[in-house]
Amino acid sequence: MGHSNTSRANLREESLLDTARRALAERGLPRFTVKLVKKLLSPLLEFGSILFIEFQLDENLFGGKVPAGFVLRKGDPSDLDSLMEAYDSSRTAAALEEKFRKRHLCFLMLDSQGRGARCSWAIKEGSEYIPELDMDLVLGPGEGYMFDAYMRSDLRHRGIELPARTFVMRTLAQAALKR
Repeated sequence: MGHSNTSRANLREESLLDTARRALAERGLPRFTVKLVKKLLSPLLEFGSILFIEFQLDENLFGGKVPAGFVLRKGDPSDLDSLMEAYDSSRTAAALEEKFRKRHLCFLMLDSQGRGARCSWAIKEGSEYIPELDMDLVLGPGEGYMFDAYMRSDLRHRGIELPARTFVMRTLAQAALKR
């Protein structure tokens, strides 16, 4: 029996070692080291990221099919409970209400049980403060900005993000925005 446990432990170690070698080869030492440190600190700290992508909002928007049982739509203040679910309660009700007060556009995805699955916000004019950069993004004519997109943690990596993002971009394109 002790031999069996040792064999399983050796297989696990070999698997982790192979994974580490592959990650190092694919990412290089600096990115591998950052990833390793984040992994080691993850029980103590939460890490996130910010990503800016510019899209031309035209008929060539790629899509992705909304998975069966999911619904994409615009959200409104009556959706506060669903939004809290979609954000895994990582936002306060007051912060979400403030977005509606500012007349931000809300986009919501519901799962087959009607629970909030994903949400994001957008503006079509003016500016928006980006706390991660400590600056305002000022939109030009024909520009929109989608921000604070969040997927419920149990639904990540299931192919849901692409159709949700495309829905937002198509809605903005229908509002005569170009990018």
